[in-house]
Amino acid sequence: MIALTRADRPLLFAEPSALSFGLLPRGSGGRGSITLTDAGDGAGTWQVSQVRTASAGGATLVVPPSVEVPGALDWEVTVPAAGREGDVSGFVELRRGSELRRVPFWGRVTVPALARHRVLPLDRTGVHRGTTEGRPALVTRYRYPENPRGVGVTTVLRGPETVYRVRLRRPVANFGVVITRRPRGSRVEPRIVAGLDENRITGYAGLPFSSNPYVGGPFGFRSPQPVVAALSPAPGEYAVVFDSAQRAGAGGFTFRYWVNDVTPPRLRLRTRVVARAADAVLVSATDAGSGVHPGSLAATIDGRRARATYARGVVRVGLSGLRAGNHRLLLRVSDYQETKNTENVARILANTRTLAVTFRIRGR
Repeated sequence: MIALTRADRPLLFAEPSALSFGLLPRGSGGRGSITLTDAGDGAGTWQVSQVRTASAGGATLVVPPSVEVPGALDWEVTVPAAGREGDVSGFVELRRGSELRRVPFWGRVTVPALARHRVLPLDRTGVHRGTTEGRPALVTRYRYPENPRGVGVTTVLRGPETVYRVRLRRPVANFGVVITRRPRGSRVEPRIVAGLDENRITGYAGLPFSSNPYVGGPFGFRSPQPVVAALSPAPGEYAVVFDSAQRAGAGGFTFRYWVNDVTPPRLRLRTRVVARAADAVLVSATDAGSGVHPGSLAATIDGRRARATYARGVVRVGLSGLRAGNHRLLLRVSDYQETKNTENVARILANTRTLAVTFRIRGR
């Protein structure tokens, strides 16, 4: 609700209009100021106080008891060396008589649990095998976003974690992993975070779902995908974490790791002439980066949708109901990185290839 008459008389302007302390490690702190200007009838002395809505581990925010407008309101936040993890939030309140103005503030005291893991180096792209069985369960939530609405990813993971370290020594367009195989009973999911800090997830790209709004179908936008990535990551240290919603979901998994995948799969028609009795036309599909995504296939023959499947580097496009003669095939194939691309990459559908070819079915 908005009180229009009061909103039309702000009295003072605050810059910034809200304070974010960000992530606050133990023993850290910060300071700054809020510039207050007269918005009309706001000049003079204002009393300053603070109201906490959440306070973690003894984090302290210090503000003066009063401030002159126009002027600067100085603040300082400190976290003790033994601070507990949690949010510190609330409002800095400015009062003058019956008038009240608020400046919201937020920060989070962090005590990264992933840093206590024995991490495994991930310094070779390609296929790897791992397991979460026998590992410690130190993390239950990954932030931020902590609880993304409308996405459907698991927000609380109580299973054990396996942590791999990635070191980027130069800027790259992306890096990521996809789980390609999980044995029966394994419910392992990936995440990517900066450093070894579960509070620094690499945005929506670091969550296991398709964040590309230009990919359609059952594997399109917001569909669950065992794929995570970082887009335009800065050089530094990152962690790829495998976790599960419950301890019972721990188990083995096979995953593919890539760095700087900016090219789509390569497609090649294997035979331009197929036998009348053939049930499919074959197309070679390879991708040296994130790998061909079997769920991305979309095929038409002579403008009609055709069934397409992928296995071991070959796409099979069904020929059911087709007569002898020439036919036009359109085949679209993406790799796993495409599920993470957004408008922030170089081109729309940069990791998708479309093949347009003519093939012939021989007569009897």
